[in-house]
Amino acid sequence: MPDTFGQDQTAAMEDVFKIGDKLKQLRYDRKYTQEGVAHDLGVASSTYSDYERGVLNVPSAVVVKAAELYK
Repeated sequence: MPDTFGQDQTAAMEDVFKIGDKLKQLRYDRKYTQEGVAHDLGVASSTYSDYERGVLNVPSAVVVKAAELYK
C-alpha cells in the first residue's frame, strides 16, 4: 500500500519552498531588504527569513500582504 500521506507531505513541502523562492525573487527584483519587507508585512525579520528559506509555512494573511506589496 503506497504511503500517500508521505507523498502529500512532500508535495506540501515543495510548495512551501516554491513560495519562499518566489518571495525571495520578488524581493531581489525590487532591491528590497529582508528587514524592510518583514516590517511591511508585520513580521519579525527572522520569521520572514524562515519564509524565504521554506522553514515556515507562509500564512495566508501574509501572502495577501505580500501580493499587495508586490503588485
